[in-house]
Amino acid sequence: MATRIILGPLLTTYTPSRSCTIPVHICTRNGPYGLRNCFAFRAQSCSLTTISRTSTNVVPDDQLSCWPSWTEAAPIITSGPVRGLGAYSPGLICPSGYATACTSTYGGHGNFQFQFPLTPGETAAGCCPSGYFCQPGTFQSCVLSVSSTTYAGLVCNQSGSGTVREGIVVPSVFTTTLSDESATTTRVLTAATHTFFAPLIQLNWQTEDLALITSDPTGVPTETNNSTDAGNKGGLSVGAGIGIGISVMILFLLLLGALAYFCRGRLRGYYGVPPTPPAANPPDNKPSEMDSKALPESARITYNTSYVPPISPRFELDPHQTWELPATRPGVVESPA
Repeated sequence: MATRIILGPLLTTYTPSRSCTIPVHICTRNGPYGLRNCFAFRAQSCSLTTISRTSTNVVPDDQLSCWPSWTEAAPIITSGPVRGLGAYSPGLICPSGYATACTSTYGGHGNFQFQFPLTPGETAAGCCPSGYFCQPGTFQSCVLSVSSTTYAGLVCNQSGSGTVREGIVVPSVFTTTLSDESATTTRVLTAATHTFFAPLIQLNWQTEDLALITSDPTGVPTETNNSTDAGNKGGLSVGAGIGIGISVMILFLLLLGALAYFCRGRLRGYYGVPPTPPAANPPDNKPSEMDSKALPESARITYNTSYVPPISPRFELDPHQTWELPATRPGVVESPA
């Protein structure tokens, strides 16, 4: 049975540095004209390994700073690239840029057999970089096979150091030239795909552990992408900000409408159409009024002298004066048609 190694809890979002995302680029071949195989290992550094007393080799080695931190008591063992350090328990949040790629529960229910076994009541999730898959085996890891891309890779040299090479193209074309005493032979070889590897972060938890996440329940691993944006530093959400902006705009428009209605009433009273002036007094050469006494009794009009009608103001205009209304009202802005 595999050894159960617990690294400690993982309840916050871990953000790997950029160097953790630049893979160590290695291409191998089977013989001088053999098939080329290219690999890219994330979270690795170049390591000089002694093969024999007179021979060394440069291989990728786990860059431990690319894993979330663990407790001091955790028995860290490394024996090759991305071979698994242990499980985080309780572990509830995948690192930034990672997503849940596989899950399992105690008793074998799930789609992956984890390297570090579960205990009764536990659930495990495997966090991989977005797009990667969980790779089973003696050592668990994340894997992705790519047939067309361009990426930056760390190329190791024989001294054990590395240089970042930009623009590594997949598929890769290699030209090999061999010379002997009789002839020179050149062959072109192609690596049609590159296989990428990355650490699998195993998270173990039980149902009661979910209460440890109170501020962000979406951080609990599921079979969907639950990576957290490291740039999110709190504050209002985008939806809340939009709602506040719309409310302020509506309030401003209401106040503007009320002000326009008030000003329109004031301007109408001051610059309104003047009342129609009454007809001018008849000229002096009007026909003389008939003597009421000359009318027959039936045609005479009797006035009630006890009632005096109200006197309306009368306006007299010069018969030659022309009244014109202003084309626009001062202080009023006309809306375009």
